[in-house]
Amino acid sequence: MSEFKFVQKDVIERNFSITSPDDSIIKIEGMQFKYMDTQEWHDLIAEKGDELLFDLVLGWKSFKDGAGNNLKFSKAALEKLMPVAWVKQEIFDTFAKAITGADRKNFSASLALGLQARAAQAMKNRPAPKKRRKRNSKR
Repeated sequence: MSEFKFVQKDVIERNFSITSPDDSIIKIEGMQFKYMDTQEWHDLIAEKGDELLFDLVLGWKSFKDGAGNNLKFSKAALEKLMPVAWVKQEIFDTFAKAITGADRKNFSASLALGLQARAAQAMKNRPAPKKRRKRNSKR
């Protein structure tokens, strides 16, 4: 008898939209997240807090604002998004739904909500974030 195995990908890719406070729509296509299981994710949240995005987001194909301007992926672009709470939260929520399966048909929403609540609690209980040191670009 063969052993049952889960098929896992190293990268999860999702398309989603974000409605800004001024009701404009930001469209993100092909945002790529590093795959991790829920325990790895919760551990990383506890360790890095908001800095988690730098480990989590691997790239995107298109990130367009309401006017159609495209933000090309780079670590600098990701750093620009960090202070924008409603963008950051939507990225976290999209990742949480992807790893729990909540963005798929016939999924029990209560399980996803429970996992998201647990992640939110971990964010509240984490220690204060460490200051990021700027790297010296000259070698």
